[in-house]
Amino acid sequence: MLLDAHRGEHGALLAVPEDLFIDGEWVAGSGGERVAVTDPATGERIASVASAGPEDVHRAIAAAKRAFAGWSRMLARGRASVLKRWHE
Repeated sequence: MLLDAHRGEHGALLAVPEDLFIDGEWVAGSGGERVAVTDPATGERIASVASAGPEDVHRAIAAAKRAFAGWSRMLARGRASVLKRWHE
């Protein structure tokens, strides 16, 4: 996963993922295009992220459909645990 770093509102250095998260992996967009992300308060460019094209969207939807059955049967506590581990 590539990261673009910028300073947050309190001066902390923040890492922003640059790629798409599809099917459990960070991947570059299939078209190779990038989108600039700007801070709306300052207009400053804070990151550049992959642009998802139709192929990327179809892959993400297919992955979500495959994951849905297991995820929907999981109790809220289990989902929270997964999200917490992913965040760390």
